[in-house]
Amino acid sequence: MHDQNKLGIALSALGPIFLRYEFCDTWGISLLHKHWPLEDGERPVQEAIHKNGEMQFVTRPRALHLSGPHAPSVFRVAPGPHLDTIEFSTDPQVLSAHGALSAKPDFVNEFCRAVVANDLQDTFGLIANKLIDDEEWLVEFNYAGRMSVLRRSTTEDPKEGR
Repeated sequence: MHDQNKLGIALSALGPIFLRYEFCDTWGISLLHKHWPLEDGERPVQEAIHKNGEMQFVTRPRALHLSGPHAPSVFRVAPGPHLDTIEFSTDPQVLSAHGALSAKPDFVNEFCRAVVANDLQDTFGLIANKLIDDEEWLVEFNYAGRMSVLRRSTTEDPKEGR
C-alpha cells in the first residue's frame, strides 16, 4: 500500500467528493479488512454499548434477517460500480449517516466511479464516521469468539491500554 501510495491517491481523488457533498463529518474511507470468517447468511453487525463508563462499539457476526433498527455502516465498491454492504450497525449515528447517504445518490455514483478509476476498490471502502473529540481516536481490538471491539483512546491512556 505504501509503495503504491494508495492512501495519498485516495485522499486526493476522493477528498474533493466528500467536500463537495459535505460528507466529511458523516462518511469517510476505511481500509477493507476481514475480522473473522463468516458463516453463510452472516454479516458483521456493530452495536453501541456502554461498558465501564464508556461507549464501545462491539461487532459480532449476526444473521442477515436482522430485527430492530440497523443500517449499513461499511460498504465496498462492487462491479457495476455500486456500493455493496459489508457491515451493519445499530449505532444511532450510523442510522443518521445512512439517511444522509440515501438522500444523495449523486455522491454514491461519483464516489464509486472515482474508486474504480483510481483502482482503490480492493483497498478502501466507505464507512460511517463516529463523532469523537479531537484528542481521541478509535482503536479496534479483535478477540476470540469472533468479536471485535472499537474503543476510544487518548494519549492519556496507559501505553499498554492503547
